[in-house]
Amino acid sequence: MRFRRLTSTELEALEGDFVQFLAESSIPSDAWSRWQIEAPERMEAVLDAFSEAFWERACTRITHLKRDAGDAVWWFEFGETEALAYCIPQLSAVSESEPSAYQARRTYPKDLRSDVVFSLLEQGGVPCEPEAFAAIRSAWSG
Repeated sequence: MRFRRLTSTELEALEGDFVQFLAESSIPSDAWSRWQIEAPERMEAVLDAFSEAFWERACTRITHLKRDAGDAVWWFEFGETEALAYCIPQLSAVSESEPSAYQARRTYPKDLRSDVVFSLLEQGGVPCEPEAFAAIRSAWSG
């Protein structure tokens, strides 16, 4: 699997989307119920396929992330083949001998963009509004 399977809690929150996925995949509810008992491997394959589709769609839509790393907050903006990041140390982590913040760029192949976003989500990143990132960028450039 390219991404991980959704947890039970995540699947419960996406129940409507999952029902739609089953319908789009021409899987009737009685077949789904039967598979849970008679064909768990088939049920697992459907859960994996739904999870893959969900994560791909979600990661494709995310353009900005924020990740609190404890001693610093990372802000990310994702383009098709490049991410721009700002690292802003928490006030308690700043010392006079360290730079107060820094900027980084990372390039990646277009087909791996979702993998990069997913990796940051798994590390605790959360989607944020583009305006929040724009404020950080504006403060950075003065």
